[in-house]
Amino acid sequence: MKPSTIIDSLASIAVVIGVPLFFAKEVLDTQRERRQNALHLAEGMQAEQFSNNRQILLRPWLREDLRALQQTNPSRDVLDKLVIDIIETDSSRAITSALYDTALFFRHAQACIDSHVCDNDLTTELISPTAFEIYRLYAPAYNAMADKYRLTDIGREIKAFAEAAEISGKAGNSN
Repeated sequence: MKPSTIIDSLASIAVVIGVPLFFAKEVLDTQRERRQNALHLAEGMQAEQFSNNRQILLRPWLREDLRALQQTNPSRDVLDKLVIDIIETDSSRAITSALYDTALFFRHAQACIDSHVCDNDLTTELISPTAFEIYRLYAPAYNAMADKYRLTDIGREIKAFAEAAEISGKAGNSN
């Protein structure tokens, strides 16, 4: 065998082995980057703005006598009316603003998934329990905002993440 034939054969083998390895490395790198982006996105729930919004959404419930409310075992309709009353009596509109900002966070998360920048499974796993907690309580407020401000899709993404938490059994297990 000629040396050039051996070199050509070795080059062909290197290409046959190297090309799949290159693509496998690229796929693994992309998956790792998407997972990192998902973790970074979830860290946003610990950021000051998101934390402040959660406090704003929790504050009205601290004023309610929750123990007495739980003892009466109110229907969903009674709780929904209470939520709407809380929103309507919020003269500063801080709750409405917090709900809007929170909806935007979950919209951003969905866009991150849809654009393949964030890993779908990890993002959903990390943020859906929080979405469930917020949406379970404030769903009627999102519906009222959609009607009042003609924002027909406000809360669509937070609702989808909340439903994902329910389906996966992670509802009520937020970070």
